Amino acid sequence: MKKAVCLTLIIALLFTFTGISHASTAKKIILNIPAFSLEYYEGETLVKTYQVAVGRSTSQTPTGDFQVINKLKHPTWFPKGRQPVPPGPSNPLGTRWIGFKNGYGIHGNNNPSVIGTMASAGCVRLHNEDVEELYEKVAIGTPVKIIYQTQILEKNSIKPYLKVYPDIYNFGVNKKETIVAKLSESNILIPQQKLDVLLSKVNREPVIFNQGYFITFNNRLVTNDIVIIDEIFYINKGEMERYFGAVCKSDLPAVVNKGEYISFEELFTNGQFDIKINRDEEIIHVTGILIAVNGQLLKAGCLKENNTILIPVRPVAEALGWTVFWNNETRTAFANDIPLKTVLINSRSYMTLEDICSTFSLSFGKDDTKGIINFYSR
Repeated sequence: MKKAVCLTLIIALLFTFTGISHASTAKKIILNIPAFSLEYYEGETLVKTYQVAVGRSTSQTPTGDFQVINKLKHPTWFPKGRQPVPPGPSNPLGTRWIGFKNGYGIHGNNNPSVIGTMASAGCVRLHNEDVEELYEKVAIGTPVKIIYQTQILEKNSIKPYLKVYPDIYNFGVNKKETIVAKLSESNILIPQQKLDVLLSKVNREPVIFNQGYFITFNNRLVTNDIVIIDEIFYINKGEMERYFGAVCKSDLPAVVNKGEYISFEELFTNGQFDIKINRDEEIIHVTGILIAVNGQLLKAGCLKENNTILIPVRPVAEALGWTVFWNNETRTAFANDIPLKTVLINSRSYMTLEDICSTFSLSFGKDDTKGIINFYSR
């Protein structure tokens, strides 16, 4: 929404404003505009990252140090020269407003498709469920820091890498010589042919400059520590476990430089994942849904049929100690002599989430962002 409109809204919100309180500085918000990323911290701990929409190039989101100055549930929008828009599906402010500067706020929206784009007149938009969650965490006075940082050197991984976001406001900060100098300073050695390919994509999409291969799962980087032995990719096992929050057992582990690795083929080549290997940029892209049972990552994935998630029966059942077999005469799968309600796809038996939980007395947690379903015995 436009600055003048936001100012009108702020006037309408004055009745909610009680002055800047001495909110704990342990909580803070850091927003990086070109990354379309809002991070919520408690102390120095990153609690959660939210994807956002920011201001268009002609109405940029302001940078600087701010603080939460007002909050409102189910705000009314006061567009300039038009009738007020009450809370509801037609209100572009969504369900919550968190003001951080006169005329600007962090708020929900009624068009989820704009998240991750330049769509506003300077305000910051979140999905309604995200802004509702954030609203409960922050108070008047919570610091809000807005930065414009396109080049981020990641040092917390086993190997450092440089992530470069597009210069969406055309500030001229992504010069090739600057990127090359930063790579050299960080001792990130990239062959010239690969470097030229990566540099050609800067300002068109986020680019990761990494020495060697890295793997993404559902477009999120899992680890950049991959070794190649006899033309087989081996992934750092500890990094996989930290990312997915589950133990990853390997039948054929490899030990390299005192680190334990698991072969890519052992994890992902069972036909339940979409795998793309970009050898020019040295990226392994994997898309799918992984499964964990009682804290152990299975070497299996789910399928989606008509928006229904289907769970492979055998790996889940065997992880729970059940015996699974197939009766050719009745064309029925059994687990411990119990007939199962299954769907047969490519010679594998699958069950719906509801049926597998009911049959094996399981509860589950689903992380759509990382792409994993965790099953737990009741």
